[in-house]
Amino acid sequence: MRTLLLIPFLGLSFFTSCEVRDKVTPIPPEKGSFVGLWTSSSGFQMDIKSTGTADLTQIADNANSDCEKLNIKVGPQVIKDIRVYFKEGDILEVIKPTLYAKEYHIDSYPNLDSQKFKMVLNGVTFLRSE
Repeated sequence: MRTLLLIPFLGLSFFTSCEVRDKVTPIPPEKGSFVGLWTSSSGFQMDIKSTGTADLTQIADNANSDCEKLNIKVGPQVIKDIRVYFKEGDILEVIKPTLYAKEYHIDSYPNLDSQKFKMVLNGVTFLRSE
């Protein structure tokens, strides 16, 4: 009997502990510098759209040192229309509700460096294509 009572409680705690985003929200104006196609030297790409979604192209080589820092392990190599959110504490979150998610720490916000826009996420440098 105790087991039967525990199951609904576990299910409820799972849903309340996992933050599921209900809708896509556009990138806020103060974060507009994040919009664009960003590429790391390891080949990871994040194409952030002003609508609040992104397309990710993950690193195919699992032996690459950036793979652990950037890839969503359970996701396919190309993830289309993943939602993008900015959380407190310099965190950029990408999420496909009920499927997968990843948080990236923003080590360096987009800035102009030697004629190219650059940012650093999880210790990895990205350059924006113009």
